[in-house]
Amino acid sequence: MTKEEMIKDLKNVKLVIGNGYDLHCGLESSYADFFMRDVDKNNYFNKWLDELKKKINLDYLDAELTEEDFWMEFKSIDQLNIWDLFFYIKTKITNQNNTKKWLWCDIETVMYDSLKSCNVKENDYISFRWEQVYKVVNKEMQANFDCFEVYVMTKVIQKKRNMEKFKSIDEFYYYILNELNQFEKEFGKFINKKRYPYGNIFAKMPNSDFVNRSKMTLQELCNVDNLVSIDSFNYDDIGVENLNKILHNINGNLENPIFGIDSNLCSASDPRFIFTKTNRRMELEMIDFECQKDIAFDNVIVFGHSLSSNDYSYFFPLLDKLEMTNFLSNKKIIFGFSVYDMEKETEIKRKNRLNIQKLFEAYANYKGLKDVNRLLDSLTTQNRVLTYEIHI
Repeated sequence: MTKEEMIKDLKNVKLVIGNGYDLHCGLESSYADFFMRDVDKNNYFNKWLDELKKKINLDYLDAELTEEDFWMEFKSIDQLNIWDLFFYIKTKITNQNNTKKWLWCDIETVMYDSLKSCNVKENDYISFRWEQVYKVVNKEMQANFDCFEVYVMTKVIQKKRNMEKFKSIDEFYYYILNELNQFEKEFGKFINKKRYPYGNIFAKMPNSDFVNRSKMTLQELCNVDNLVSIDSFNYDDIGVENLNKILHNINGNLENPIFGIDSNLCSASDPRFIFTKTNRRMELEMIDFECQKDIAFDNVIVFGHSLSSNDYSYFFPLLDKLEMTNFLSNKKIIFGFSVYDMEKETEIKRKNRLNIQKLFEAYANYKGLKDVNRLLDSLTTQNRVLTYEIHI
């Protein structure tokens, strides 16, 4: 039996898909696509930030910039979303030559890092922390121009709030969470236009190219008759009506998409816990009561997911249900992938294997195993963990 035949023969299968599934099916839904949705705005951001940096580099800032100096002709401060600007600055700093296309997992990693605590005693101004912004806004810390992002985001928030301080760090985090929620809704509208491009009159008429490619992808990836459930990290459906009935959107839908971080950053009593996917999903369940019941499955196929550490809280229970530490079990997990760029074939395959290895190392640590590498060794020997390439 070939690998393809064995995969198609698997029974009681849960399919898990990420943004790579939508991209594979021709939907322009990457962060890079979203980032470039408004070229005029990006050009304005670019010019504004470059001018601001020139003033700083020329020692223009012997004193605080006046409001006129700082804002130049910025007219839409109330509409400016702080996360939109923050991510723009991050991509600008890390990608001066515009050679790197950020993934959504990159965005969540940047979010995770930005929400870490800062060590004030060591004057940790080099890496951006929202905690620093809070302290500068509330005048508990002096602005330091060595961290350009902190300086800019502080100024933006002060302008949006008319220089009003925050009563507490909790109020500050709820403020930037509300801004994040607005950013998420803009993304939801963006994807909705991609999935249903014909306007309100034809709102129920989906992108036919996406639907056709989705059907073809599913046929190559698995035996659809053996699917019992589909977990999607995307915010739309998969365009196949009978399968949409068994689909569960893990991170919200087009009306309420969520971006979040892993819960290992902080305890539940920490004010930053509101940014964790755990907390965000609990909020969603209060709105959406049609949460799918837990349906039993014996095998899992994953496709188009980066296996980012921010989603380990989802994958660990999944691996528990597959009895991955029980070597008498024969339940399998298949990691599907496609080589979307032939010039990067070796890199794509290597990164795919590396992400699987990182997931199982973290899972073995989570289970308290002494030799973390032995787990994946044993599972691959038993053909319980497999990779599977499907074609573009």
